[in-house]
Amino acid sequence: MSFKQYAGETSRFQIELNEAGITTFVSDEAYLLSKFAGFERPSDFVDRNRYFLFAGLAEEILKEIQIINSNSGSMK
Repeated sequence: MSFKQYAGETSRFQIELNEAGITTFVSDEAYLLSKFAGFERPSDFVDRNRYFLFAGLAEEILKEIQIINSNSGSMK
C-alpha cells in the first residue's frame, strides 16, 4: 500500500469515527481540560474556547480557567 493510499484510508476512517460520535485527534491536554471544565465531548470544549479566543472574550476565557483550576484541585 502506498503512503497516499494509507493516508486516504486513515482519513476515511477518521471521518467514520467522527460520524459515529468518536472524537479523534484530540491532544491529551485538551482532553483533560475538557473534563475539568465539565464537557462531555472534548470537541465541544475546543470549539467553545476557540470561539472565545477569536471573539476576544477574555472574561469567558478567565471563567473557564477558574472552573478548570477549581475542578483540577480535586486530583490532589
